[in-house]
Parts: sequence; C-alpha cells; structure tokens
Amino acid sequence: MKNAYQIIDNLWGAVSKLVFVRFQFEIPTEELKELQKKGRIIFAVTSGGVFEWLIISSWCRTQNLGVIYVANRKTILILSKPILFLKVIFGKLPLPELFNSAETGPRIMFCPTNERKQLFKPTPVEHLIAKLHEQSIEPEGTQFFIVPVLILWRKYTRGERRRFDELLLGISSNPNWIGKFWYLLRKRQDSNVKSLGFFPVVEREPFLLGETPDEIDEGVSLKIARVLRRKIIVLIQQEMRVVLGPRYLSPTSVKETLIRDEEVQKAIHLMAEKEGLDNKKVMMLDYQYLTEIVASYTYRIIEILAVFLGWLFTRVFEGLVVQSEEISKVREVMKTKPIVFVSCHRSHLDYLVVPYVLFTEDMLTPHIAAGVNLSFWPVGYFLRKSGAFFIRRSFKGNDLYALLLKKYIEFLLKNRHNVKFFIEGTRSRSGKMLPPAFGILKMILEIYRNKGTEDIALIPVSISYDEVLEEGSYSKELREGKKEKETATGLFKSRKITKKILERSM
Repeated sequence: MKNAYQIIDNLWGAVSKLVFVRFQFEIPTEELKELQKKGRIIFAVTSGGVFEWLIISSWCRTQNLGVIYVANRKTILILSKPILFLKVIFGKLPLPELFNSAETGPRIMFCPTNERKQLFKPTPVEHLIAKLHEQSIEPEGTQFFIVPVLILWRKYTRGERRRFDELLLGISSNPNWIGKFWYLLRKRQDSNVKSLGFFPVVEREPFLLGETPDEIDEGVSLKIARVLRRKIIVLIQQEMRVVLGPRYLSPTSVKETLIRDEEVQKAIHLMAEKEGLDNKKVMMLDYQYLTEIVASYTYRIIEILAVFLGWLFTRVFEGLVVQSEEISKVREVMKTKPIVFVSCHRSHLDYLVVPYVLFTEDMLTPHIAAGVNLSFWPVGYFLRKSGAFFIRRSFKGNDLYALLLKKYIEFLLKNRHNVKFFIEGTRSRSGKMLPPAFGILKMILEIYRNKGTEDIALIPVSISYDEVLEEGSYSKELREGKKEKETATGLFKSRKITKKILERSM
C-alpha cells in the first residue's frame, strides 16, 4: 500500500513540475512554517476543486510544508489517498476526525459561497468548523489555523454579459475545467495565488465570544463556525473587489441607466418646457453629453498600456519612488468603500503614474476626470478605454450638463468604482500648486450628503518630479501668454523626453 501511495505522490509531483510553475505565489512561507509548529494549517478557498488542490499542494511540496492529503472533497481523497476515501464513505472516519488525524501536511477546505440551502440550517463547512472547534478546546486538543486563499487564474474585469470565450472557458478569474486546462497549457505566468492572512479556529486567550472552555457547547461552536465561514468568504470577496473591481456595464448601458434616472427625467421635462422643445430632442442632447463624458473601461487596453508605460518610465525616469506602506493602507480601504484620489497636476504623466502604480500592485485602476481637450484621436481613444471620462473646462449655466456629470460620478461611486480627479482643475505651468477648483469635489460631497453612496474615502495623492518633462512648453506658454493646443505628438516633442528615450535605448 505504501508503494501505491508513493506512486500517486510521484505522479502529482511530476504534474506539478510541468504545469503549476505558471502561478505566482504570494504566500508567507516562513510564517506558515511557524504556524505548522503550533498546529494544523487549513487552506480555505471558496471555489474550485481538484485543480486548486493540486496547485496549493504542489506549492506546499516545494516549500517543504508537506503534501495535502486531507480535504473536505471526496474526489480529492480518491486522488490523494484512496484509503481515506473509503474510511470516510463507510463512516469509519468522519471528516472532522480526518482533519484532526495524524496525516502529515496541511489541509484544504472548500467553502462555497452558495452552499447554504436553508436560512438557519448550518452548512457542511460550518458543521466541520464547529467540530474542529470542539476538538481544539480539549486540554490536549490540536490548534487549527485557517488561511484564506484567493486563486486568480486570469485577471479580467467582469462585464454585464459573458463573451463567447467565457461561454466556452468560463469566467476568466474562475474558469471551468476546460478553461483551466487552457490557462495551464498557454505557458503564461499571470495566474496568481495569494494568501489573505490567517486566524485560529479557537482564540486561546481570550476565547471567542468571551466563553471559557467549560462553557462552550455545540451551539456556541456553531455560532463561531458561522462567524469564521463568513470571515473566509468576506476576506476573499474583498480581495477580489480590490483586484477585479465590480461588474462593468457597457457605455451604452450606463448612458441608458443615467437617462432613465428620475432627477434627470425631471430636468429634461423642465428644459423642454422652458425652451419649447420636444422631450425626445432634449433626451438626444443628453445622450450626446453622456457620449462625450462616459468612459469605456477595457482591461485589455490597460494591460497593453501597462507594458508600454513600463518601457517608457524606465527610459524617462531614474525610478518611481512609491510609499509601499501607504499603498497597503489604500488597499485595505479599497476593500470596504469606494476611493476618490485627489491629486495635484503638473504634467500629462499625472494621468499615467497612479494607474500604473496601482496596476503593478494588483489593484483596480481608477476612472480619471480628464479635460475634453484630450479627447482627440488616438490619445482620447486609449485614455477613454483606460478609464478616463472627459469633462468640459467650463459648463457654467449649463445645468443639464452639470447634472449628468454629477449623476455619472454618483453612478461610479455607488457601483464601487474608484475615481481620480485633479484638485487644481488644470496643469500648473509654474511647478507650484494652483488654487483649488471645487467643482468636482463639491459634487462628490453632495453625493455623499444626499446618500448617493454609504461612504467615500478621499485620499490625497502627491506626485512630484525632479524635473517636469513639459518644462520647455510651459516656459513658452508663460512667455507668449498663450496655451498650446494638445496634440498626439505634443508630449514627445519635448526635447527632454526624446533625448532620454534615445539615450536609454542605446
């Protein structure tokens, strides 16, 4: 029998060397090794099956944590150790006792979000955690540490409808078995496995909910199990929100949604009466305004731009200095509320630096308020696809335009999209901060005051350059008193940026 187990173990070892090198792992190895000295590690995932078990088990093998033989899926038990499957099937070894057995290595627990069939009836995972809790509080009981893990097969924003390839392969962030085979065979290292901290099944001092070991009974264990199951799901869902963001609607759906808004419809009716126009003509005007404003966020374009910006920044800058601790704080805030980045504005590169940094940190890039003067082709096309929404420099007296812009920003924040705008309104030509323009900030505060969204986090962002690339054009504008019109080649006409690109490319 031992020889049979060795054959199975060698088989999975060979498979892992061939295909599971595609994944990037963000799991603190040394920390888990210390936990393993204190008790049992249980990796918790909310979706998947055999593939996910193989991925995590293969990583544990390479890190000398041991192979995962124990799981709460019978299919995995057949593939890991058939004798365990037979014992569980015939009732000789219940799952809780299997998790608490002397089997070496970590365990894996699948915790589906759709597992609950009846409102007040405990789920199988809750029963399992409750039994582990009861066993852990015994004097010689084993301590269990749950490690929630998010496995992203492919980063992609979720659209309102499934594309053709998603019908075949499944959603890219959580594909079906056909999609998983495809992502493994294409030999790209863009799949990610990330641990989201850890927590014990039993808090030793003090005990969870304030009970002592003698006072804890089965009912209390189930209450704790419900809390822990929910914690696993929430942690994974929050991390998915940070990385993937909410579901994205097409620009057409967004415009139709905003036009149907009750306040917008009332404004259309009032304007039609005031100007003596038909409601349909005013609605057409509204649609034109929204077409001018609304972004068309496309993740594939952002990936392409990230590659280009990575090339550009290494040739233009000596390096990007980012405060890692501050980025971590932003990540935590992003898990629970929409963020509005409020930035200074000294260069056209300000549009690119913050999204690039967030993208490299596996965080959702924001929708950025940009001047309509940048909407020319082809720059405007790529900016709109990467999340820019264009606004006019001045719309004083145009109440309908102002209302539509406010409703669009409210739509973004209500649907948990992040937003970025420049507090100065325009670029500073002198290198110093300009007086603030309060238009968009006022709209955001009105949205919060009118309960358009439950909460908003305003995060100030400072972008500083040792040398601004457009310095030459700024000097010319200040000298002649005339602002140059933006063009596709305007930025690269800067002698400094052209010189740096040529020097670093040689």
